[in-house]
Amino acid sequence: MFIRLFFCMILLLQSAVALRIVPFVHGFDPDDKQACSFQYYVSNNTDSFLAFEVTIRERGQTLSGEDILSDVDNVFVVMPSQVIIPPHTQRSIKVRWIGGKCDKERAFRVTFEQFKVDLYNGIDSTKKKKGASVDILLKIGASLYVAPAEAKAQPVIISNDGVKLVVENRGSRHVRIDDGAFSIDGKVYYVKDTGVILAGAKRRLQIDPNPVIKKADDSKPAVNKSNDKVR
Repeated sequence: MFIRLFFCMILLLQSAVALRIVPFVHGFDPDDKQACSFQYYVSNNTDSFLAFEVTIRERGQTLSGEDILSDVDNVFVVMPSQVIIPPHTQRSIKVRWIGGKCDKERAFRVTFEQFKVDLYNGIDSTKKKKGASVDILLKIGASLYVAPAEAKAQPVIISNDGVKLVVENRGSRHVRIDDGAFSIDGKVYYVKDTGVILAGAKRRLQIDPNPVIKKADDSKPAVNKSNDKVR
């Protein structure tokens, strides 16, 4: 099990080094027409050509915090949806929201998925240059939130057995768990989990019995922020 986790961490690190996506977390108000159009900047930090397809799927959440992704139509326009990025260069992907108004936050996962491409198709394979054919495939998911300005998170603890909490977000904006800590009605809870609780979702969180508590000026556990770091 440890070996498997180790190799998964290595692959994630390699993906982060090979490809840089800005912004990795983004949110906007659908009532702000100017904000409804934005760009992703994708940097290829390798010595090889990388080909990617960009897809946007709506995001739900399981009790353990895993994504439940579903296809959506007539919500976003992505231009281009496929792109080939030369080594050590950057390309921009334009995105436009056409989904109209929202009464609460909608969460999406923007996936940049590499596909294999042979840039020397039709040429004698002996003439191919090293690094011109893509063999290692990457898949990176960015977070995207569409929420009206008045949307707010409302986390409620529905069970607490001293070992695990089950928290329901009854609000209209996601709850952010900062560095294993979040607050409800001024009380701080320390857990071993990170990420977010989406609007309308429930999450089971493991209580940290021995938390490393930061100084007040270094730690700002909050639940009403509109962006997350890793989820």
